[in-house]
Amino acid sequence: MAIAAAASTNDVKYLVLLLLIVQNSALNLVMRYTRASVPSDQQYLASTAVFMNECVKLVVCFGALYTMTCRRSFSRLLKLLHYEFITQWPFAVKTAVPAIIYLIQNNLQYVAATHLDVATFAVLYQLKLLTTAFFSRIVLNKTLSQIKWVALGLLTVGIALVVLPKEESIESSSSTTESIGNQSSVHGYIAVLVACVLSGLAAVYTEKILKGGPPSATQRLPLDVGGDKKDGNDMSVWWVNSTRLAAFSVVLGVATLIQDVPVIMEKGFFVHYTPMTWCVIFIQAIGGLIVGLVVKFADSILKGFATSFSIILSSLLSVWLFGFTITGTFIVGTGCVIYATYLYGL
Repeated sequence: MAIAAAASTNDVKYLVLLLLIVQNSALNLVMRYTRASVPSDQQYLASTAVFMNECVKLVVCFGALYTMTCRRSFSRLLKLLHYEFITQWPFAVKTAVPAIIYLIQNNLQYVAATHLDVATFAVLYQLKLLTTAFFSRIVLNKTLSQIKWVALGLLTVGIALVVLPKEESIESSSSTTESIGNQSSVHGYIAVLVACVLSGLAAVYTEKILKGGPPSATQRLPLDVGGDKKDGNDMSVWWVNSTRLAAFSVVLGVATLIQDVPVIMEKGFFVHYTPMTWCVIFIQAIGGLIVGLVVKFADSILKGFATSFSIILSSLLSVWLFGFTITGTFIVGTGCVIYATYLYGL
């Protein structure tokens, strides 16, 4: 029975990793199409799309709690939400930490992109793979063998080569950024390195929450809304934690709208939305939930491997869809990623 359960968990782990690769690849392609296929003055507002993505995710979480945990009882759902957000407010506040970290990280990415050329930023930002492994060791006490650390280093180098822009793009980017008067390489390096650290910390902290471990290892759902005294309630706890994360992301998503308030007031919240825009929103919302399943059944490090493969897959599909040219560095980088995956599995 134990062997069968382990095999089943393994199957789920590989399934959610595969789903993440497909979802990330689809998101990269559809998002590129919706942003690159129309003039800049006819593009939808990215801030509203991010906000709607979080809202969709929250609605899905509410629906799952209502259907699976609260046995289709609205009163039980309200009681559960009151328990988790009000009664358990200290833990609920801790759940807001990853959302806040991600918000800071996203802002630092913009700072880094402003002060560094495309190639430098693209390569340095891949250090987030190593910071994720570092925080997995510190926060989750996860022990990695030397061969796994080598694999992670190779993965970082490989995906950096994959995302490295073509030579003419680098030259164009360098000449453009050199002309920016307020550019500071020091500020750029600091911003991207701090962003990498925060990315790894947020990923591992989210994993800690979604796996039901500390800071609230004894947390259980109240018995009268679907909880029980057994540990078979893990998915219900996962949905509750996902709801908390989504709720705080919606609140913080309002902050991203502030910069576009004048445009929203003038042209409307859903200006230039198309069916493809809604595809991006739903794919992104589904992706957020898939990431949650990945860190529950696998871990944040394997999520990094899956994301790396999705970048390669979407790049290969871009050859056919957008005329992307495969370079020597892309081929070498892909080989490094594949070999790193093999090493990590030893």
